[in-house]
Amino acid sequence: MDDVAARVSSDDSGKKFATADVNYTPLQHLYVLAQCTPDLSDSDCNNCLQNGISNFSSCCHASLGARVLFPSCYVHYEVYPFYNASVGAAPPPSSPVLPPHTSTASSLGNGRISSQVFIAIVVPIGVALVLFIAGFCFLTSRVTKKYNSLKDNNGKNGKSN
Repeated sequence: MDDVAARVSSDDSGKKFATADVNYTPLQHLYVLAQCTPDLSDSDCNNCLQNGISNFSSCCHASLGARVLFPSCYVHYEVYPFYNASVGAAPPPSSPVLPPHTSTASSLGNGRISSQVFIAIVVPIGVALVLFIAGFCFLTSRVTKKYNSLKDNNGKNGKSN
């Protein structure tokens, strides 16, 4: 585990990713994956991974596999291959890393709502409003027709007597 952490933290390619397949016992293999976000320095990456590795003993002792996920690094081991070994040291797709001290609203266009979100909100509200108005007009016309029909029937009945 320490070897994988050292390889990740000293990765000059900028990927900060490594895997290993080691013989845990003569009959048991251990598959290890470690990764840091690219914004970490080598020493911060190594510290993060070492903290993750040290958490294995407190959270996962006697487990056949474990994962520790921190915001800036990830350590995972299993007794079965859980990653694609043919890919080699290519990292899995990672989420984009926001620059430090950047709020989410400002990174999404200075707090402006995209046109797709605007349409997704306004169109259903508009349709619901049109249906409400149409239903109100329909019910009002039915009540008016009934009232006029009763008024006409009462007037005719009164003249014929």
